[in-house]
Amino acid sequence: MVSSAIWVSPTPEELQRRLKHALEDLKGVLPIQYDILIYGAGTTEEKTLQDHDRNLLQLMQRCREKNIKLNKEKIKADPEKIRAVQEMPTPTDVAGV
Repeated sequence: MVSSAIWVSPTPEELQRRLKHALEDLKGVLPIQYDILIYGAGTTEEKTLQDHDRNLLQLMQRCREKNIKLNKEKIKADPEKIRAVQEMPTPTDVAGV
């Protein structure tokens, strides 16, 4: 008996499409390339953090449901990205959003 195996790896575009599809209805969750941005919104910093944490928990639950594996060594906040968002000017019109 002769057998062979071929390993087929999906393209990055296919992986991104699948991730986007799996997470598309989650509020405050945005897949960007190989990263997942989780954000919150609120009228106060406390409400914004509560919304962020709720969105993070929903993401973790969805990952369990869809069997999406996350690399725990890469789960971290990037201080430079956080600073950039915090220093962004507040939009003054629809185009600024």
